[in-house]
Amino acid sequence: MSLPSSPHSSTITLSTKTFSNSNFFSVDHSQSSAPMTTCPSITGSNSLLSTKKYTSERIKLLLKQQTSTYTVIKNEKTNSSLCWKVFGFPAKKSEATDEYEKIEGFTSCQTCNQTFAYTPCSGTRNMLAHQCVKNLTNNNILNIFIHLTKT
Repeated sequence: MSLPSSPHSSTITLSTKTFSNSNFFSVDHSQSSAPMTTCPSITGSNSLLSTKKYTSERIKLLLKQQTSTYTVIKNEKTNSSLCWKVFGFPAKKSEATDEYEKIEGFTSCQTCNQTFAYTPCSGTRNMLAHQCVKNLTNNNILNIFIHLTKT
């Protein structure tokens, strides 16, 4: 399957390995202009190495087409930015636990599934510029104006 290229598209590589007490997160910028992220996690003692590549476009497609497996979960941290009312983190349902596990390195709109590469250090600029956040802001302003004109 080939997906169209997008200026907001990034590639993330998730690897699952069995480690004895060593989880780590690393970013490799050396091979392409889009950052590749490797994120091993412990899934079981007999787990084999499996690699899944995610791009922002692929995650958006999976969120739309495989709704029983992929969803957007809320950011549980205390957040001050308005964009977190619309955005959350893409997640995949674990076959082992039947719970959703966050796909690291991305954030997705809960309304339209638009997905951006994201780390806590990258900030919320792309999310704040997103149309669904702008619509929320415009609707809030309109509601305040209507309330003020009625009083």
